Amino acid sequence: TALIADLESIRHGTAPRLIARIVRGAAVRRAAAIGAIAGLIAVSILLFVRHNRPQPADKLRVVPFTYYPGYQEDPSISPDGKEIAFVGQGKDGNSPFEVYAQLIGSTDPLRLTKISADSADRSPVWDPSSTRIAFLRTRRGERFARILTIPALGGAETDLGIPSVLATGGLSWSPDGRFLAFAGATRPNEGVIFEFSLLDRR
Repeated sequence: TALIADLESIRHGTAPRLIARIVRGAAVRRAAAIGAIAGLIAVSILLFVRHNRPQPADKLRVVPFTYYPGYQEDPSISPDGKEIAFVGQGKDGNSPFEVYAQLIGSTDPLRLTKISADSADRSPVWDPSSTRIAFLRTRRGERFARILTIPALGGAETDLGIPSVLATGGLSWSPDGRFLAFAGATRPNEGVIFEFSLLDRR
């Protein structure tokens, strides 16, 4: 049938046209295959670029934690991320700096310390368990500060009795909550970092 017809074509001299038709058909199929592959590659590149295109960043919003008048300073977020401690000047904005703790998202801070007008609390820091806060207390006319701790829910203060604490220094708990680092003076115009053991009190 078809094979016999092809053989007859070859015998009668029509083979060149048949070969040309076969070659032309193969070229068309090859071009179609190449076009399909190129299309797939183009689509893949387009999808990859679209998927990996940098997304516009959300616009940052500044949201206040505190709403009292006056100054609120020295913020410290608890290790569990639920509360913030700070020093502030109270509801009227005229009180000395005292320590407050506030649940994040709340607008009702809890005042932890109450001091006289000649004193100021500074630099509150949370212990690793988020249950206790250490802070500095300064008093007008005194060169050095004191380090105190207080429960995060309020209660009695504990004065650690550490001498020569620099009021301009900060505080830092060790990860295990056993030590407290602070800046202390060793001689005039010289200060170093000390480590205080809360277990041994030294």
